[in-house]
Amino acid sequence: MAALQDPRIATLLGVPSDQLLREMRVITANNKLYGGADAIVFLARHIWWAWPVYAAAQLPCMQHILQAGYRWFADHRNCSSGMCEVIKKGQHGDLTSRAKGETR
Repeated sequence: MAALQDPRIATLLGVPSDQLLREMRVITANNKLYGGADAIVFLARHIWWAWPVYAAAQLPCMQHILQAGYRWFADHRNCSSGMCEVIKKGQHGDLTSRAKGETR
């Protein structure tokens, strides 16, 4: 089993390594890859209590709205515990110390 941070995963998924953690991803048993809002809709289709999300996604223009909402949320996420951080363009530093919550 490998984590998304494993360099082999980017190659396996065909996703650039700098984009790998930008959104959540779901890989189906048929090796179909869903990312971001599409992954949420896929999961909602398979969870009985999440069916309203799946149903809403079938409405005209709703996929666009869901994707825009997911992208905004993903671009503005942070972790209150300090244990995770999305590295923005132009930021550099030791990833190990950042993962542990240390500052530069």
